[in-house]
Amino acid sequence: MKSPICKKLRYEEKNLPGDIIEFKGGHAALFLTEKIIFNKVSNDIGSPWRFEHMNHAFREFKEFKKCSSSEGDICGMVDIFRCESLNNYLSRANSDKALVYIDEALNKIESEYQKETLRKARIQKNNIYFWEAELAGLENDLLKLGSFSYETEYLENKFYFNSIYYRVRLLRKALMGRFPI
Repeated sequence: MKSPICKKLRYEEKNLPGDIIEFKGGHAALFLTEKIIFNKVSNDIGSPWRFEHMNHAFREFKEFKKCSSSEGDICGMVDIFRCESLNNYLSRANSDKALVYIDEALNKIESEYQKETLRKARIQKNNIYFWEAELAGLENDLLKLGSFSYETEYLENKFYFNSIYYRVRLLRKALMGRFPI
């Protein structure tokens, strides 16, 4: 299964109701409990759906036997996927755009701060107040994102989020060190 909203589970991960079981050969079922799945009677498009005992379904697709964790799936017979809702996926995509916007705004403030610092002149109080207000707003936006979409398995997003968050915090500390607010 290739879908941006679904990820393949590792063997060690606990199955949850709603996970998709993909049997080799194209057949799929919906995991409900350790013993029950929701399954089509056959691969035929007109075939009805039914509740079925897990062992019965696996018997149809060879013997059911657990694998070692190094083998991954149930001995190559199935892959199990967990999907997020389309709304969550779209919200995360919008959050990614928001994170890029925050990153760009932070780059601008960092650049202005660096120019002022390199001039070795005293930084104007108005600039510090403006930057501090901007950074406080960016930090607030980041905290909203962090509580929503960046509780994620996507490690690169966590790193990106954390790097921006720490840059905001460091720049705020630098501003406070230059001029107490």
